[in-house]
Amino acid sequence: MPSARADAPAHRSRSRSWAAGWPWGVGLALGLALLGPALGPGALFNLDLVATAEIPVPRGVWGLGPELPRRLPFMVPLAWASGLVDGATLVKGLLVASVTVAFVGAQRLVADRGAVTRLAAGLLYAAGPFVATRAATGYLGVVLVVAVLPWVLPRLLAPSADLARTLLAGAALGACGVSGGVVAGLVGGAGLLAEGRRRRPAAVLAALAVGQLVWSVPGVVVFRQGVRLAESGDFAARVPGAGGPLRLLAGHGFWQDAFQTGHGQFGVAAAGAVLLVLAVLGHRDLPDAWRRPASWLAALAVGVALAGALPGLESLWRALTDTPIGAPVREGQRLLPLYLVWMAPAAALGAARLASGARGAGRVAWLGLPVALAAWLAVPGLWGFGGQLEPVRLPGEWAEARQVVREGGGTVVSLPWAQYFNLNVAGGRRVNDVMPLYLGGDVLVASDPNLDTPAQERADGREPAMDLLALRIKAGEPVGEQLADLGVRWVVLQHDIDWQTYLSLREDPGLVRVVDGPTLELFEVAGWRGEVVADDGSVLRLDSPVAPVASIDPSGPATWSRPGASGWLRGLAPASVGADGRLRLPAGGGLVWYWPAVLVLVGDAIWLAAVGTAAWRTLRDSPSRPMYVL
Repeated sequence: MPSARADAPAHRSRSRSWAAGWPWGVGLALGLALLGPALGPGALFNLDLVATAEIPVPRGVWGLGPELPRRLPFMVPLAWASGLVDGATLVKGLLVASVTVAFVGAQRLVADRGAVTRLAAGLLYAAGPFVATRAATGYLGVVLVVAVLPWVLPRLLAPSADLARTLLAGAALGACGVSGGVVAGLVGGAGLLAEGRRRRPAAVLAALAVGQLVWSVPGVVVFRQGVRLAESGDFAARVPGAGGPLRLLAGHGFWQDAFQTGHGQFGVAAAGAVLLVLAVLGHRDLPDAWRRPASWLAALAVGVALAGALPGLESLWRALTDTPIGAPVREGQRLLPLYLVWMAPAAALGAARLASGARGAGRVAWLGLPVALAAWLAVPGLWGFGGQLEPVRLPGEWAEARQVVREGGGTVVSLPWAQYFNLNVAGGRRVNDVMPLYLGGDVLVASDPNLDTPAQERADGREPAMDLLALRIKAGEPVGEQLADLGVRWVVLQHDIDWQTYLSLREDPGLVRVVDGPTLELFEVAGWRGEVVADDGSVLRLDSPVAPVASIDPSGPATWSRPGASGWLRGLAPASVGADGRLRLPAGGGLVWYWPAVLVLVGDAIWLAAVGTAAWRTLRDSPSRPMYVL
């Protein structure tokens, strides 16, 4: 008898360890199964996913364009780490970790229930077609939101109770970028409405706003430089037919059908309907502290996702989201995690409720129903997200071109002149032009996605001039002199889509081919003079230790061959933007610097100070409570 009592604590300890550890094991296995062959060595290319060995630090970290800072701040540590570890490997690890954390977070929402119920909640949330599609297409910020949301949801739905933890929760979502910021605002707002008299709106809104400074300040700075986004109607959820909205409830509806994981799968609409019914039945069993505002958010997310696709709401939705304020939610389906984080645990609880009234095989069937539905929806996304991701070994001419460009410096023009095209080295997958992220530095690319209306989604005033030059190249005209006048040193031609229409580059007397391979050619512009050229023709020395600061020789008026933007100063004299979109420097001397970067750095400093202070107070007040319990 004594020995049995002595063994009991050890047995309970092992049981608790197993109960805490199995979700991490299942979540990790799930992430590995979803990526499958993509985990092998090589780059990843698919729509907006561009993951190569080296990740450039996003220029938005300084408030510099021309690209919108959509990858801030979560790509900054990956960019730093890619100097030591292969960048593509880091992105693959991030995807696996996100799926793992999302699974564990979702099952924690029903942590007081049995293993089957917890498994169902985790699978429905982390393994469904919504997560698989977003991960496969490179919506890394959205995938990170999915991972973070279940961990911070209870705290943000009671935001006034502990402002320090509310700030930390909002900052955790803010670290996911603009999508996380929108979700943080909506969840915190719903929590304020639910709190009634206990709420402290000014303090809560201030805490949430501070948590978004790392992306909101650079985002506003770059957006004001002249970005013209594509209309939101082009990004409406695809929900055709009577079953379309029900398929949306199962995680379908991506704005490009070809990239939707499980597109055309049988029974998706029925699965969405059954899961909704189960969630309604199980809603009452969610924790009292947050179930009501969570259901509001779920309804709002579905309404927003459908608004751009349903007759009668479409025009109103476009009028709202085609404004700068509404632009962050132009693709309404990005808010679906707010539905999934309610539906997944509620549907699991609904099945448990039905099982509690049954016996034998009926009990097992009800309890396993959401697991079966989750598995059915997840199967098409397994092993490379349904075949969308496979590692790519880049040909030798790619590395050769990158080395030449980096050693020589100067602006690169990327051809074919299109934002998205089918990339032959990636098996013909449609990909956003990879050269800005592959080459790094100043790469001039097309940013019009060629949807229903013209757009320019990069703040680069040189793009209209290059639009015309691309047409002249296709017409067989020499453009070497005009490229030199635009400050271009290199032209990289990828052998994709209509690349044969650019073959006049080979005969252009103003260009010299320096790299020639079966998949890529690199030309040097013979007339290029330098990055900074004074109006009298002299080439000025340029030394830029950090992106927003440069030391340039004193001179008369000069042109710096970089995207022009308001905010640059030479000394204290403001620079301007030339007619061709390049930066025009006034006569004089002194440092050339970009003063909006000061605003960005101040915002970053406030964010770091606020997060550090909140974390210290949380640890001080609750030294025995784990930090992840927000």
